[in-house]
Amino acid sequence: MFKNSPAKIIETAYNHYTENGIDINFANGESYKSLARTIFKDNPEDNEASIGDEQFYTQYQGGLWEFLKELRNAPFYEIYWEIEEDKPTLIVRPTPFNPEEWNDLPEITVKNTKVVSKNLGRSDLETYTCFVVKGETAYSGIAEMFGRPLWYPPFYKKYGLRRLQVNSKYNYVGDVPQISVDGASSDGIATTETTDNAADKGGTFLYPLPNARLTSKFGKRTDPVYGTKGKQHNGIDLATDAGTAIPCVGDGVVKQVGYNNISGHWIEVQHTNGLVTRYQHCLKKPPLLKGEKVTRGQIIGQVGSTGKSTGPHLHFEVKKNGKAVDPLPYLEGKGNSGSGGKGGPNDTTTEISKVDMSTLLNGPSIEGEKEKLKDNIKEFGGKPTQESINRAQQNYVEGIIQNAINNPWDSIFNQKSYLDYVIEESENQVEERLNRVDELLGSNEGNEFASKKVVNLFNWNIHNNQMENGNITLIGDAKYKIGDRLLLEETDMEYYIENVSHSFTYNESWLTSLQVTRGMKKGTRFDAPWNQYKIMDYSDMQSITGVITPADSNADIENYSDNNKASNNTDGLSSTRKNLVNTFLSKAGETYSQGKRMEDGYSDCSSFVYKRTCEALGISYKGKWAPSSSSIPSWEQLYEISFNEALPGDVLWRPGHTEFVSDEGINGRSFGAHKPGTPAGYGGKIKNGKWQKCYRIKGIN
Repeated sequence: MFKNSPAKIIETAYNHYTENGIDINFANGESYKSLARTIFKDNPEDNEASIGDEQFYTQYQGGLWEFLKELRNAPFYEIYWEIEEDKPTLIVRPTPFNPEEWNDLPEITVKNTKVVSKNLGRSDLETYTCFVVKGETAYSGIAEMFGRPLWYPPFYKKYGLRRLQVNSKYNYVGDVPQISVDGASSDGIATTETTDNAADKGGTFLYPLPNARLTSKFGKRTDPVYGTKGKQHNGIDLATDAGTAIPCVGDGVVKQVGYNNISGHWIEVQHTNGLVTRYQHCLKKPPLLKGEKVTRGQIIGQVGSTGKSTGPHLHFEVKKNGKAVDPLPYLEGKGNSGSGGKGGPNDTTTEISKVDMSTLLNGPSIEGEKEKLKDNIKEFGGKPTQESINRAQQNYVEGIIQNAINNPWDSIFNQKSYLDYVIEESENQVEERLNRVDELLGSNEGNEFASKKVVNLFNWNIHNNQMENGNITLIGDAKYKIGDRLLLEETDMEYYIENVSHSFTYNESWLTSLQVTRGMKKGTRFDAPWNQYKIMDYSDMQSITGVITPADSNADIENYSDNNKASNNTDGLSSTRKNLVNTFLSKAGETYSQGKRMEDGYSDCSSFVYKRTCEALGISYKGKWAPSSSSIPSWEQLYEISFNEALPGDVLWRPGHTEFVSDEGINGRSFGAHKPGTPAGYGGKIKNGKWQKCYRIKGIN
């Protein structure tokens, strides 16, 4: 019924009732309609919102003003009356949560001589440490719709768990708006700019990763994770090994460092001439602070696969005056075509670029493998998408070339087949879809997003214990308006005007009384802990409640490794089983390393299980191809057992994924490699219904 932003819905309701229910005319010919004005402002992202509990509003009984206040969806929108152009004006607008919105508010500076009295104070009573936004429907028990709770651990240590929960009266028909620190996530923003003549004269920045492979350019593309066609890609993707150092491409100042489930760990650097560069999917949080100066070539992070990603790579963006532009013309030695440039993807010093890819991709060897593929579709549980086949073809060709470069005398025998690559990509496809379902259903596993609504709630209230609130009485003046900022010149304190009233007396003449909130020293409002939220995960719940829960898949590697090594319950196990368990526990914190499937390190879940098993049995895995997770059930080294028989070190399996039973046993968590960019470690509870089979390793008693 109601599908639009709160401002538009309030406008519709207001117009309906004023046209059909208010018929007030005055002797001078004026009417209510001619005297009253309206101003309705909204966020475009709210245009696909819909009221959750329609019955409440269709059956509402009460006054019009109270009805409109119900529709505003506090605290995300404001509604109030003010005098604009000498007429009473109804104003509906989004709450000014962020720096740009706040700084756009009119500010009135008041000298101390204008102040008659002040009654201001601060309080810890409204200090919150946990923030939640939930949706509403006509039915009780609705699941949370706006991401996981956000919290601020330093305040939790001081104040305990103080929860602020808001029920959003509006839900979302499509995706819930997600956030990066400065606004929306970088992919899919409509306000993009594809050309810039100033860049034609030559590059401005270093090419960020000279030895990386350019896998995706700026512009429309098919989403590599979800397969959505025509998605705007606001940067370039450079694929390389996880852990590769990321240099800053030019001198500048760190604009912001953050994390979200789309960009992963990211950092933005402000340069001159309105240029900003952005680096996404970093392995862990970049070790720099907002406002810190950085120089051209300085290492600012490491390549990873955090956030929405199919493997280790750097997503690199350039923004010109706030709009995303094609980065390639800004990189040294590169024109608008994206070719040329020392160290770029077309540099002749890059081995792989010397080969004619089209010839290899259409050669007879691949055609032969395609026929084998048709006979083996059932092996990996369904037909792969065209996207996964394309990725497999590219990986196959590059694997042949790289293997020939690294092992010229033995390349034919060790090269895996095209079918192996397709199976691997298809398994990734299955796992990506499972992770997407987990995210949508609020699973214990997988990355979680920070809903923009919850972030706004956090930021609007996290400074509560530092803010002054109260009343200020001033010499009368009509310039003070609700929703404006007030700056007291003597104290340099800045306030938000919530209410304005005037009084006229014989003794005191004209006085204006302001109810003010959010008082802080000017310029400090958006300092920490603003935006320093942490997504509350299950390991956080463990630290709060003491209940054992799955570890945080997005924690920093160092902390992750320490947390996962803390628990080692191998007492009572045989020596061979204990050796196996200790072997895989020692690998906590390692991440995927593409291209090392037959060497040290691991590239996916099945090679992690395979290599740890070989190590425990004293078998060399060097030069051998690990079985894919789809072929784990037929691996001769395993035999099936019931879940009731399972012990630490036994192998769990479901289509597309495999892990060990951890040292916690069958009633505890799994342990293994989860997905690219996520450190190895504990997974979710084994008895969550996801695992289909359990296997024991021959030779492990």
